[in-house]
Amino acid sequence: MYHFNFEPILRHRKFIEDVKQKDFALVQRELNQEQRRLNDLMEKQIKLTHEFKTYQTSKIQSQELSMYRAYSARLNKEVEIQKKTVEKVEEKVDVARVELLSAIKDRKILEKLKEKKKKEFLREKAKKEQKLTNEAALAQYNRKSQ
Repeated sequence: MYHFNFEPILRHRKFIEDVKQKDFALVQRELNQEQRRLNDLMEKQIKLTHEFKTYQTSKIQSQELSMYRAYSARLNKEVEIQKKTVEKVEEKVDVARVELLSAIKDRKILEKLKEKKKKEFLREKAKKEQKLTNEAALAQYNRKSQ
């Protein structure tokens, strides 16, 4: 029976990969939420622009006009802040992706080593079995010849 000496290390690397996979999924989910929030804000901005254009053609009081402008300015600021938030989360996603890919690479290296050692073990085992078979056949031949 084949036994891989580095099996505990391989199990640990698989565990690390699973953790990194979960971390990546969490950060990716966070990015999706932040992008949705940004899209919502931008939709509000577009809707406000259309409403503002509609009200500009009609007679609008200066107080309402100043409220639209103030709300528009606040919305623009929120969009800019949200864009920066999305950028920061995108950086976190990139870092998590790199860490995940590194963990996958580390695991695959050990798995390739394990496979190589297993093939080597099976070749040696087959060689030994062939040697034993040859010796048994030779011994049987020698007994018959005597």
